[in-house]
Amino acid sequence: MHDIAVPGKEIEVTGTVAEVEGERALIDLEAQQEGRRIIRNARAELDLSFATRKKDKSGHPGVERRPNG
Repeated sequence: MHDIAVPGKEIEVTGTVAEVEGERALIDLEAQQEGRRIIRNARAELDLSFATRKKDKSGHPGVERRPNG
């Protein structure tokens, strides 16, 4: 039997950073709904370049890279 998502119910997504190279991060993910894993062995690639942009005078984009720690 396959687990399928139920419309209108909360989905919890969790992940672990698998690799970071330059301004790219690979994240291993899984999603659960009501205690059932509905997505397994997923991988996302995140572009971190937005985090290196400086804020303009109005304060936008408002994201700065922070040191790990």
